[in-house]
Amino acid sequence: MEVLTDEAHNVVTGEIFEVEVRETRTGNFIVKYYISDGKAAIVITDFAKTEEEIIKKGKCIKVYGNYIFEPRFEKDYVFKMDRYEEVGDIFKRFDTTQEKRVEFHLHTKFSEMDGISDASEYMKQAFEWGHPRMIITDHTNCSVFS
Repeated sequence: MEVLTDEAHNVVTGEIFEVEVRETRTGNFIVKYYISDGKAAIVITDFAKTEEEIIKKGKCIKVYGNYIFEPRFEKDYVFKMDRYEEVGDIFKRFDTTQEKRVEFHLHTKFSEMDGISDASEYMKQAFEWGHPRMIITDHTNCSVFS
């Protein structure tokens, strides 16, 4: 996880893969966000007054804050959030080649005990990458989509 410095703040960018929420006696929330950039992960702490202020799991965010030692509860270094902004999907893949490749062997849910995704999910991804057509060869059949 690369921690960049932005004048008075440190900056990290990643996808939230876990959220821990603890309600205080006053009704506020102490929130721990676990975020990753695909290479490393870091825990970010924040406070929220309502449940609506809590950022949902799966969001990609850029966090501004300070990396400080917290002696009371954590007794460790923590990244305290000052503010954040949502960013686009940092793990989105692009196919920028002129000549598109062809995948000839792909398992969908039609492949007994091998496939985990729907054909529509694969087709959506292929068409986002600019592939003009798609052939799916499961164990017992062959399908063509244009």
